[in-house]
Amino acid sequence: MENYRVKPHSGTTVFYLTTAMMYLALGLLALSPIAIIWLAADWLHNVFRESGTVLSSNPRLYTVLTIIAVSAVATLIADKIYHRVKEQQKRQLEHI
Repeated sequence: MENYRVKPHSGTTVFYLTTAMMYLALGLLALSPIAIIWLAADWLHNVFRESGTVLSSNPRLYTVLTIIAVSAVATLIADKIYHRVKEQQKRQLEHI
């Protein structure tokens, strides 16, 4: 056992590496919705611009309006799911 050597401060190195990886993962998780919206906006802008309809007259406006509408619908759906889960939890607690 006397030949066994431990690096000094190896616990802090592992801590810092783990912390850095967690912050990197959280940063990527925070940026992914922005990247998705950015890609969707670019795609929608191209679709509206090349459509040859009334939407091609002002593709930026219709792109922004479409993204706002989709975001609003997604927020409403998430809110309904949240309230439904809260109600189920409340009912389960009442049965206990």
